[in-house]
Amino acid sequence: MSPQEIAKILINPFVAVFFCLLLLLFKRKFHKGHLFLFALLLYGVSIPLPAKIIGWNWSVADTRDQDRIYDYAVILSGMVDWKWYADQEGAKPELRCYHRFGENADRIMAGLQLLQTGGAKKLLLGKLVHRGVNEAEIIADFLEHQGVGSEQYVIYGPVNNTLEEAIGVKNFSEEHQMESLLLITSEGHMRRAAALFAGQGLSPALFSVSRGDEKIRLTDFVPSFQGVAVNRKIFYELVGYAGYYLQGEI
Repeated sequence: MSPQEIAKILINPFVAVFFCLLLLLFKRKFHKGHLFLFALLLYGVSIPLPAKIIGWNWSVADTRDQDRIYDYAVILSGMVDWKWYADQEGAKPELRCYHRFGENADRIMAGLQLLQTGGAKKLLLGKLVHRGVNEAEIIADFLEHQGVGSEQYVIYGPVNNTLEEAIGVKNFSEEHQMESLLLITSEGHMRRAAALFAGQGLSPALFSVSRGDEKIRLTDFVPSFQGVAVNRKIFYELVGYAGYYLQGEI
């Protein structure tokens, strides 16, 4: 199990709730105040509101110039539905032409639109292989089915995480002429990604996709599995940023 997978388990809000419940069960004496705090914790991690409030301060402004044609637009990995491909034995040749995306599909869709509208000359894709699934191979096949020629995208790597993507783009920039670079990733991931690219001496323009709803709604106060999911996602970004900061990469 990789450090990233371990981190994802540890920052799961239900893990904290479970251990708090265990503490209460093993506690010889506890009063209603303990139960109230436990209920408050369970409520807090299961409503979307905390993630939305943190997200307001965590997101960064786009710096993309809509009138500029960028030499390269780097699309950060994590776009396909890894679990589905792995469960279906993703290495099967017949599945390489089946394009099943995950929650980060907006990244490649934005890159494709830039190519088609002349906003970028080429795309940069990291060669990320996870659980035997080669994402770059699937994305490249998708692009070609959309009429994108092989000369319009470049696959670099291999890479396993955002830091390695930043290093890979840095190495690529040193070997190829690159006057302008656009970084495309999800809104919640952009702050960490931009910091890692800056740590490699890169200054790409930023373009965030999958931006969340800025309005607070009644449903943001209602406990749900969706609330747990969005809180887990933002906690992962916070922990990931802190981890890279302590390593001196940010």
